[in-house]
Amino acid sequence: MYETDFANIFRREAYLFTVVFPRYKTQLTEHFKEGPYQGKNIPNSIQYEINTPINLSAHRKNEQFRNIVFELTNFRKARIRFLTKTLTDLEMLIKDMDKELNRLQ
Repeated sequence: MYETDFANIFRREAYLFTVVFPRYKTQLTEHFKEGPYQGKNIPNSIQYEINTPINLSAHRKNEQFRNIVFELTNFRKARIRFLTKTLTDLEMLIKDMDKELNRLQ
């Protein structure tokens, strides 16, 4: 689990922050303005900035921008799928370990 699944998660997260985000940062900052923060009144919460489109109707017509959003959406969907599978596998592993510990007692 650790050597395979978790290593893949760490690798994908590193790829996201070193390749994917930098590739699109310029385009995204050109098309969005800073918005309010979500969760700022929740103690110990992660602060997520919600960016607001500068010109939504222009974005809908901009093929390059639409492709960027499509690629980022697909990348996130894949991340969710892999994380969900890892979580399911991890829960099964914990159950198996509990069974084995109970058997040994």
